[in-house]
Amino acid sequence: MPYLLPVVLLVAFTLAQNDPTAIPYSRIAPRSNVCRTLTEDFSSWSDFGGYTIPAAPSYDDGKGTKHSLEVLSSGASSYNAYKASIYATSTDLHAAYATYRYADKSTGPLASPAYVDFYFLMQGLTIPSNGFASIGKFSPNAGTLTRYITLDVDSNYMLHLNFVPNQSGDTVWLYQNFNNPLPANKWVNITVYMDWSSTNGIAAVWQDGVIQSVANLNGGSGFLQQAHMGLIASGNIGGGTVYNYAMVSNAICGFSQAPSTTTTTAAPGVVTTTTTARPTAPTTVQPTASIPIPTPDSTPAGTSDPGRNTASKAIPTLAFVVALVAIMY
Repeated sequence: MPYLLPVVLLVAFTLAQNDPTAIPYSRIAPRSNVCRTLTEDFSSWSDFGGYTIPAAPSYDDGKGTKHSLEVLSSGASSYNAYKASIYATSTDLHAAYATYRYADKSTGPLASPAYVDFYFLMQGLTIPSNGFASIGKFSPNAGTLTRYITLDVDSNYMLHLNFVPNQSGDTVWLYQNFNNPLPANKWVNITVYMDWSSTNGIAAVWQDGVIQSVANLNGGSGFLQQAHMGLIASGNIGGGTVYNYAMVSNAICGFSQAPSTTTTTAAPGVVTTTTTARPTAPTTVQPTASIPIPTPDSTPAGTSDPGRNTASKAIPTLAFVVALVAIMY
């Protein structure tokens, strides 16, 4: 049947993006040549140069979102952490984040490729099917953000890159893991790799050492200029808290991607290359399991918040595709 052809192509496209053999590891720099390291312990607002939303020291935007710096204790040990909370639905986006501007540091912006590692904890965050939450934003811009990528969590709690490969248009991945939801009530080690080269850029994300999302990255300048840590979420989310702990940023020097030997597969936008061993696992120290878990906020029902450039618009799930085929028959 002719009308089944688009469905078949869509199935192939979706499956291709969940194919780990399509990950171009040869384009991802190993950690063997770190030439600069910046560590953020979330102990002082001054580390963020006043670039926070809501602006410190008010901490509360009056629209359902607030943030603070916390000290989490575990016996004789303590850990500094950044806390962003949603306590009510809003007609606006929820926005609570601390802006880490690499350009403000004594040695200037972070040259790419670069790794950013941090620990993340999520509690009480219920994301409706038409909602989203971004737990990080990264940009090559020193001032106003005209180009950035985000780490988004969908209603199935799948962590994925957004605004890739371009700032506008559909989200397209080289690889996306659909079988590894982000857990609640647990510290998770998140690693973000970004090569903001002006040509042939690429980004990748690991979740507790498991590759999660990989995409081409266009519009770079050769540097990582800003990292926004915290929470940006749809207004229909009525409650939830996230924590960030121990962010470490590493610039990698002396790496050049292998000569282009890519071939395009039948699925649009997906490329394959000869792969190498994946980069080494993150080396930052994970908090102990005995760190107290804070009590979550309540989560009332919310309202819709349309207009997000969500991956679900670009890449339907396999279940949806199968259901569509069944209806056609």
